[in-house]
Amino acid sequence: MSGIIGTSSSKSGVVGKSQDTAKAWVNFNGGSGAEAVRGDFNVSSVGDVGQGRYKINFKTEVSGDYSVVVSGGDASGGQAGMQTAAYDFAITHVKFMSWTYDGSGYLDVPYGFVQVFGD
Repeated sequence: MSGIIGTSSSKSGVVGKSQDTAKAWVNFNGGSGAEAVRGDFNVSSVGDVGQGRYKINFKTEVSGDYSVVVSGGDASGGQAGMQTAAYDFAITHVKFMSWTYDGSGYLDVPYGFVQVFGD
């Protein structure tokens, strides 16, 4: 690879236009009720709304329809695995939840990741 990003498949035709960039993203510590943001763009805070459930608050409202919300997390600490999902979409926030693969319960994540894309 040359390290040059092509724009031929970009929605807007130019990388960096609003349709090609995240409206918000966050990398956070979601364990033990001590949520801490490690890195972010357009995120004011991450709140704990129950075991394995978090509310990501935006600094600036994300207007329009969400095209994609991507979520993920780290299931370290002896867990067999986990699933994640984003829900409760609003212009001021989105919520994130994580649970065990076997469905036995919600799971706090030592690393949570959420990205929001849209028009």
